[in-house]
Amino acid sequence: MSDREGDPAGMNDQADTPFISVVIPTLNREKELCDILCYFLNEEEYPSFEIVVIDQSEHHTGTTTTYLQSIADRIIRRTVSYKNLPKARNEGVALAQGSIIVFVDDDAMPQKGFLHAHAAPYDDASVAGVTGPVVAPQGKLVSRADIGERAYGRLLARTEMTFDVDFTFICSWAAGGNMSFRKEVIVALGGFDEQLIGPAIGEDAEFSHRVKKSGRSIVYNPAARIIHKQAITGGTRSGKEGIYIRNYAFNVNYFFWKVDRTWWQRYYEVSKAYRSRVANKRNALTGRWLVLTFFFLWGVLKSDMLISGLVRQAGTTRVSGGAIAGA
Repeated sequence: MSDREGDPAGMNDQADTPFISVVIPTLNREKELCDILCYFLNEEEYPSFEIVVIDQSEHHTGTTTTYLQSIADRIIRRTVSYKNLPKARNEGVALAQGSIIVFVDDDAMPQKGFLHAHAAPYDDASVAGVTGPVVAPQGKLVSRADIGERAYGRLLARTEMTFDVDFTFICSWAAGGNMSFRKEVIVALGGFDEQLIGPAIGEDAEFSHRVKKSGRSIVYNPAARIIHKQAITGGTRSGKEGIYIRNYAFNVNYFFWKVDRTWWQRYYEVSKAYRSRVANKRNALTGRWLVLTFFFLWGVLKSDMLISGLVRQAGTTRVSGGAIAGA
């Protein structure tokens, strides 16, 4: 299939609205993928946008394949052989023509006014990114009074983050399933970090960390709301438990190095992750903790080796950036 067949949806650019590229990385999702594409093609009211799908799936059902063929001239779809979320984001950015890139999960359902809500904060030149609520199907937004003054203060201080409140604030990081950035910012910062593997835990927060270090802000806009369907099949979390635990440990260790934690802070976070994911009551009762410990330590060792190599290569204790080819 051609990457650009016909005119992408919403190419009727308007002088008073920035052109937006909606990038949807997908992996082995069927109805959920069709549903979100149907939303953007038939319900989204923003006048000037395109849809870019980076499809990492091995195959699709006949129903999904038929639907994708029926809309081939209305979206940009690239099929790839790898399974790497940050790499898929970077490939989407390289294909995108918009000045603003909106990333959404393939099992999300945006709510009315979604793209308008993402575009509005960019009227402020200091804003580099926007995020919004990510709520479960029956979830509701909570008010400032509901969360209390202490929690509100932590949000403003950017020491904590939540994605279920009904007020605007400058936030600490953007949720990967519902976030946007100026394309120029993504390219300038080197894109998303493709070293993060499997479920790529922390890839959104790691990129947000680099945005903040550059002196730009990320805005939480409650109107940019999605419902997260939390599909139980598909996605990068699929596969054998041991491999998932290995990748999880790798990402936790590497992430905390990338966000400038000291070695002892990093290993404190790694130990917390071990107690949570491996040395818990369920695994103790089933006897799984021992074999999962092996996989966890394997992941930590792999990431330590990567970190050491990057430090030697760069001659520094920090390496920034990801990889955008052709952006």
